[in-house]
Amino acid sequence: MQGLINSSLVTATTAPADGAAGATTFASKTNDQVIRDINSALTGIAQGTNWLYYADTLLLPPAVLVGMAGRIIQYTQITLLEWIKQYNVLTVQTGRPLTLAGVRGLETAGLGGISRMVAYRRDPQVLKMWIPMPHKFLPVWQRGPMIFDVPGIFRIGGVEIRLPAAMRYLDGV
Repeated sequence: MQGLINSSLVTATTAPADGAAGATTFASKTNDQVIRDINSALTGIAQGTNWLYYADTLLLPPAVLVGMAGRIIQYTQITLLEWIKQYNVLTVQTGRPLTLAGVRGLETAGLGGISRMVAYRRDPQVLKMWIPMPHKFLPVWQRGPMIFDVPGIFRIGGVEIRLPAAMRYLDGV
């Protein structure tokens, strides 16, 4: 089943192999190279939509996000994660904040089972999660003299990607 992190509609590129020993991972790259890779994903979405949509959300494997939170930019007291939040293409162009989140499953979501970064605009015009029946609780059910269960029920219909040009995957991060 395809969804937010593995849709065939979304453009998937591989990070440049210019890290230590020709690696693509953010852990093997300098801070400048990581910033370049992230900004190129954000800029790719803007260019692909004729500068109509800017990505405002980045999803990363949790280990990559933690690694960026622990790297200090030289001659400052700012981490790489804070720097990216403050000085990314979206924030500089529009003044809007960039949302970064760690998502399990991205460690192997890329082509060939490699790690993947997802950049997209969080907007119902771009993607929508269908929830035909929101979570609701059913009446309390007494299973024993002092044992009560409160069952709940819901249904979800998956994620619909409405504007694939406003999303990008970057594999090998």
